[in-house]
Amino acid sequence: MHILGCLDRPTSGSYRILGRDVHQLHSDALALLRRSFFGFVFQHYNLLDASTAQGNVELPGRYAGTNRARRRRRSGELLSRFGLSDRIEHLPSDMSGGEQQRVAIARALMNGGRVILADEPTGALDRTTGERILETLAALAREGHTVVLITHNQEIARRAPRCVELRDGRIVRDVRQRAELPIKEELPAPSQRHGRRMAADALTEGVVSGLAVLRESFRRKRRMRTVLSLVSVALSIWWIVTLMPVLDGLTQMQLAQISTMGANNITLIPSQPTVPEDGNAPIGLTLEDTEAIEALPNIRATLPRLAGRMTVQRDAFNMQATVIAYAPGHPGQWGPASLTLAAGSPITQTDDDRRASVALIGSGVRATLFPPPDDPVGQVVNIEGLPFRIKGVTDSDAGTGSASEASGLLAAVARNSIYVPYSTGAELLFGSEKLRMVDIWVDDPDRLAETAQSIRDLLIRRHGSAGFTMFHQAASLAEWRAERRVLMVFVLVIGGIALLAGALGIMAVMLMSVTGRTREIGIRMAIGARRRDILHQFLIESTIIIAAGAALGIVASGICGLILDLFEVPLALSGWVVPTALGSAIGTGLLFGLLPARRAASLDPTVALAES
Repeated sequence: MHILGCLDRPTSGSYRILGRDVHQLHSDALALLRRSFFGFVFQHYNLLDASTAQGNVELPGRYAGTNRARRRRRSGELLSRFGLSDRIEHLPSDMSGGEQQRVAIARALMNGGRVILADEPTGALDRTTGERILETLAALAREGHTVVLITHNQEIARRAPRCVELRDGRIVRDVRQRAELPIKEELPAPSQRHGRRMAADALTEGVVSGLAVLRESFRRKRRMRTVLSLVSVALSIWWIVTLMPVLDGLTQMQLAQISTMGANNITLIPSQPTVPEDGNAPIGLTLEDTEAIEALPNIRATLPRLAGRMTVQRDAFNMQATVIAYAPGHPGQWGPASLTLAAGSPITQTDDDRRASVALIGSGVRATLFPPPDDPVGQVVNIEGLPFRIKGVTDSDAGTGSASEASGLLAAVARNSIYVPYSTGAELLFGSEKLRMVDIWVDDPDRLAETAQSIRDLLIRRHGSAGFTMFHQAASLAEWRAERRVLMVFVLVIGGIALLAGALGIMAVMLMSVTGRTREIGIRMAIGARRRDILHQFLIESTIIIAAGAALGIVASGICGLILDLFEVPLALSGWVVPTALGSAIGTGLLFGLLPARRAASLDPTVALAES
């Protein structure tokens, strides 16, 4: 019967179906013949335990590519025909032997069943039930189906129009006992689509069977291995999905701090007026140097400044403050050029051209020299004994925020600073036009380090010395990014190790599943499943199991995220984290499910069916 049903190949001779020798056909072509030409009825029913009566009947139609609506309609019609309309949603374990055998006959007819191969169909039934099954098969024969019935019972054999007797594998008798019934020529044509619809059906069944395997794994001896495997997968996903947002949150906070300090800013300061050990004499920066720097590529603007600690007085009040002389009107992200005023008016270019003795004071200077309710605007303070009229009060906290240590430091400096026009400071306070500091802004922050090197080369050519220092955030930014990469690699490696451990455990579970489901695989092959169908099913099952672990990890990560948020831990969930983690889990499930899937697909259907 296995040879007749294209489950096995003859070692010699020929076997033809509709004139075609099937001996040399490949496995997919044999599967096509099985699902479109034959229907199997086994002695022990061979129904899938986890599927309902309707699910068992529908299965050959799914492998044939029949759409779901048509499968449901035809399976319902077949079950009703055999008196099983009230058992459609019952599992095989909930049905009697006769009912199970009638479900098997309905399954054999799902795709037409031109030839029905019945192997001892009454062997496991009582006499009355067996008689009903024989009557059902006889009715099918009268309808034109070819029924090949294997039996050891001579009484049953005598009821057939033709009886072929085999002994020790050889035909010893072939008798036509009565006129044979006509052969069925026209059968419902099974659909043979293998496109998106069939792929969707395969995915649906794979998901259902994967969940069934997972559920069954918790009931058997492999329960602990299944739990540990799922926990390993869940831990790996939890580790990645929880820590990556923390890393991103810290990165954004660090970038915000760097941005506050001037992400596109370079600060140039001459060395102290002593010859350093490396032999580079300090240079004297001039306004001509700033003009040469502005001509370099990627330079947006320069802000020359003079700065120093000086004594500031007003009547009986005095204090030490940082005095900054700067050229107004230059753009900048922070510092004098971007001062926001809380009161009064800004220093103008006219003030600088006229060397006006005017100043802006920070809020800290105001609080010390002009305690409330005094209004400082228009009043005079003495800087190193020289009178300066106050034009305005700076809003020292504007634009700096208070979320970081760096921004707080900037605000503290601004609060205790006094700003005067550059030319006024150079002539009256500092006694020199040699710059103490130059702020430089660039167009492209990503080229900050490259631009800093260009400035360095320019000043060395102009002064013949490297007696100056440049401060910028390129190094800090690069250092932080390097640290973040190291941390990210650490997180991914640890997560990958946990995911690998879980995947290996799930592979072991699936290998045990293949061993325990050998008979099921044989049944699927007998009713028309190709090897690739079996392969895909087991791949989907292993992926579903590992995805279940990943889902647990994501839920746990969401809970941890809520807890971290309560403690104000910075979080920034990138859109790629969860999809990437899920994709990695699914990819790992496919990879480590390949061995069990290939083992299942490579089983010989006759050997698989022989498993009890």
